[in-house]
Amino acid sequence: MIHRSTHLRCGAALLLGSLLVLVMVAPAAADHVSVDIGISLDNTGTLTPGKNASITVSGTVTCEQDGWVIVSGLVSQRKGPATTAGYYRTDVYCTEADGSAAWKATATTSEGHLGKGPTTLVATAYSYAQEAGAKCDPDVNWETCYYDSGSNTYYHYAYDVASSQGPIRIT
Repeated sequence: MIHRSTHLRCGAALLLGSLLVLVMVAPAAADHVSVDIGISLDNTGTLTPGKNASITVSGTVTCEQDGWVIVSGLVSQRKGPATTAGYYRTDVYCTEADGSAAWKATATTSEGHLGKGPTTLVATAYSYAQEAGAKCDPDVNWETCYYDSGSNTYYHYAYDVASSQGPIRIT
């Protein structure tokens, strides 16, 4: 498994060419609710050859509480001066009891050709939790507080984003 990872508190990752840009926003501290996740990548992927070739990648997310984790990212291959990238996204439910959940996703591309050879995998995991009735003020803590007028309830949110990248072998 590839273990190089970065944890962010409320952030985003963007790939521009061969440059990975991570943007972080530090939300106000949550009173009661929190999220803590991690992600790791398996070091091999599986090629499904053909005109619309795809690469299946996998890994593990870790969590400290029950919740859905969104895993998304890309695989990229450099062939001469050109780079081909395939994108993927999947949702996985992680339970506190297990502390982790395996994920698997298929990367496809609308341009270029994915194949065997040196490949870089970038993955980002995102999760959030909410607590109804938390004391928060959406005018002050707009990043982490939401008021639902339909139910007359305040929700306090916490976010966590983890990312990992590295080379993988395609079989």
